[in-house]
Amino acid sequence: MYGLTPVPLSMAAVAITTGKVATTTIEEKESAMGIIYSLSSPKVASEVSGRVIKVLIDVGDAVQQGQIMAEIDPERYELETIQAKAETARLSALKINQELDLSRAERLYKNNLVSEEILDKTKAELEALEQQIKAAEAKHNSSKKLLRDTKIKAPITGYVAAKKIVMGDFVQTGTIVFELVDTKNLRVGVSFPEYQSSKLKKGLKTYL
Repeated sequence: MYGLTPVPLSMAAVAITTGKVATTTIEEKESAMGIIYSLSSPKVASEVSGRVIKVLIDVGDAVQQGQIMAEIDPERYELETIQAKAETARLSALKINQELDLSRAERLYKNNLVSEEILDKTKAELEALEQQIKAAEAKHNSSKKLLRDTKIKAPITGYVAAKKIVMGDFVQTGTIVFELVDTKNLRVGVSFPEYQSSKLKKGLKTYL
């Protein structure tokens, strides 16, 4: 005959915790190496030739659009601007005198006191002066632009990625002097294994 073994009181009851069943989303994360790059990384070139007399920024500095980053010696361009302005003024004065000569020649021609040939010559001289004035004004405007271009300005707001000049350098027109990075238009290039392609889709959150 078999007997029953008594159960110790400490093992007689087991506490059980219950809870409601609920569904939740488990976030799956994947790590990968990537490259950050800017959609706009302009290379800034000097618009004029000359000696660098000021360098006002360095690599890593933040710059605002229009900020002066360096200056080229403006003396030559100041002189050219003054000369072009003076030539325009000289020709304008000659034009005034020539207009008076033409008015006088027209009166004399009406009274048959000068020939048509003289009248035509006076008109031609006035027209020639007008063309010279246009050329002088164009040269004056060009000189003023070159003078403004001695101040090298940032074309965008961003950061200085490279500085290729120091004070005292002589640069030619078109010489690259700075490289900038536009931090408002950054992109990240990341490579994932092919087996993860089915998990990738537009709109997924990313963490840098």
